[in-house]
Amino acid sequence: MPATMSDTHSMNLHQAGDVPAWWRRLSPFVSGVPLPIFLVWAAYSAYVFLHADALVHDEIDFIVLARGVPLGDVVGAAPPALYGSLFWIGLKLAGSAYVARVVMLGMFVMTPWLLMRTIPGARMCTAVFLVWISMPIAWWGGKLIAPEIPIMFVVALALYLFDRGRLVGTAIALAAAVALKISALPAVIFFAVAYLLRQDQDWRQKLRQAPRLAAVFLVALFALCPPIWIIITELGKQPSHLGTGSLLAQAEVSLLAYRWEWDAIFSGGVLRFSLMPVPLALIALGTLVRDWRMFVGAAVTGSVFMLMSINSASAYGWYWIAYFPILAYAFSRRCDAMSNGVVPWYGLLYLAALWNGMQQLPSIVDQAYQRFEHIRILGKRDDILACVNQNLDELKPTSVYNLAEFGLTLQRDVPVYVTPGPEADQADVRLVGTRMLVGRRMASGPWPEPGYLHATCDGVLIFTRRKTTAASP
Repeated sequence: MPATMSDTHSMNLHQAGDVPAWWRRLSPFVSGVPLPIFLVWAAYSAYVFLHADALVHDEIDFIVLARGVPLGDVVGAAPPALYGSLFWIGLKLAGSAYVARVVMLGMFVMTPWLLMRTIPGARMCTAVFLVWISMPIAWWGGKLIAPEIPIMFVVALALYLFDRGRLVGTAIALAAAVALKISALPAVIFFAVAYLLRQDQDWRQKLRQAPRLAAVFLVALFALCPPIWIIITELGKQPSHLGTGSLLAQAEVSLLAYRWEWDAIFSGGVLRFSLMPVPLALIALGTLVRDWRMFVGAAVTGSVFMLMSINSASAYGWYWIAYFPILAYAFSRRCDAMSNGVVPWYGLLYLAALWNGMQQLPSIVDQAYQRFEHIRILGKRDDILACVNQNLDELKPTSVYNLAEFGLTLQRDVPVYVTPGPEADQADVRLVGTRMLVGRRMASGPWPEPGYLHATCDGVLIFTRRKTTAASP
């Protein structure tokens, strides 16, 4: 099989005598992306990921479920939350939140590293990495123990293998992505389109090989997630939202929604996690000019992700997480016939990275602030709990709705609710974490109605339904 562009790039590096071989092996970034930038980004990610006591509610639930659900149920019945068996098996093997976070950190950092290994040219490598870190997903501080980060990593691995012509390995890697969570399935479309349109084989060879690759994918998928058909069936029973409103309005929400969830996790539309409209348009146009095959593959795949998002009415940008490495891979390609000097593509990518970074900076800063505040508050957990319990002893509530902080466990001799519900809404004392307010950007609250502020314990506000001598006016 002919050498790929990245293979040629690698050979050129090895022929260069001015860079020691051990340094080239240390990181591909020395040939393009300035290593200090990558190390600073990796160090920030490590700081966020390795504070394993700063878990959000879903992460806590995932750990508890993984410990409590028998292995036979994970591989023989519908797995919890309808996530794939591979995710639950991996979480059971991890055994603890800290180990799981270490694994997630490795996958998170390795994702752009694998992408860089497929990109020819030092300037292009730098430009693509700058685009990558201009996207809020590169600074993700939400649900870190979840299927999404492994999906992004495995798709990046599939791109790495695909670029080197290792198609069987690519099919297995794609099966692993879907075995983690069914929402990764649209990513398979990009590889199918890119394979069918590639120029290194004629149509007869590709058509002969396609059934074999499809069989490898299906066998690997059922091996890694035996109940995959059960998951598909259960998801198929959920109502479709495709015909429930204006398709254009639904698409706009899926692309550009800006919101925070009840556990203070940002969950905007896909462009809020990746490239905003103008930088995306610049990159899309350039991709079309440089290699229309990559443009077609990325456009078709993005359209299917959009239909999935509208159909489920979730509009969670992180559901598209398998698409982000595909996007970076697509716009780093070029036709073999196009010389490096035709268009200064990397210069336009620098502009797109700068433009996108300026637009996305508020989201990146907000995510960092929420995570730092979470870590800070949990570092003072004992003092905060002592303050909260002292005030609850004074109030003597019949029930408490604890919206303070996930990981800030409250134990009382009365019911304590931590998730929304009729009983929680009727509690006579409500604890609200200042993180939950997120500058009052959460349209639905979580302000108690009616309610009076009784006391403040650092990042925890204590509201009561009745006025007390300590209550604010």
